[in-house]
Amino acid sequence: MKSPSPDERRLADLLVEPRETLNVELKSWFDITNNNEHKALLAKAIIALANRGGGFVLIGFEKTDTGSGPASGRPASLSAFNTDAVNSIVSKFCDPKIHCDISIQVGPDGLSYPIIVVPGGHRVPIRSTRDGPNGGVIKQNSYYIRRIGPASEVPQDGQEWDALTAGSSPMRAKTCWISSARSWRAGARCALSPPRPSNWTRGSTPRARWQD
Repeated sequence: MKSPSPDERRLADLLVEPRETLNVELKSWFDITNNNEHKALLAKAIIALANRGGGFVLIGFEKTDTGSGPASGRPASLSAFNTDAVNSIVSKFCDPKIHCDISIQVGPDGLSYPIIVVPGGHRVPIRSTRDGPNGGVIKQNSYYIRRIGPASEVPQDGQEWDALTAGSSPMRAKTCWISSARSWRAGARCALSPPRPSNWTRGSTPRARWQD
């Protein structure tokens, strides 16, 4: 059996202690093929992470009183969670369009979970191009960011708008620690390495490695 690549191992590390940060969003099991509200929820998360500078959507987890844990409702098959399905949603909701990738990784519980890799380093902020079902979840022509909480929301004050739109935005000027989908698929190294030294130190725990 082929050994996992360093990038795949780092993705799997996210499943050791899954929790939400400014670069990681958790989503319970949902239908990204037929449920328009679920599609809108995913699009909102992707836009916010892209405007943050890149990140990950972990599917199959929910918040609990003690942090987070596996969500109920696991589907019999994960075949619906594929790159084409994710980027079909992106193409309908995002401008400019970006390319996300998805990887199925096995967690410590022995079960598989989809992880969506959202690229960062965009030259302009990403906006939504349509409303969600019944005008909810996501609004047309809105910009979403990851806010302290963490939460995916529109900017709430001038400082957040400046950070989103300024050419020196820390969201885009920070080291781009997620490569484009092409680099990911080509197996380029550094695709998932967050800025050193604070976020990826040798000998650190998986939780410390990915802490924003």
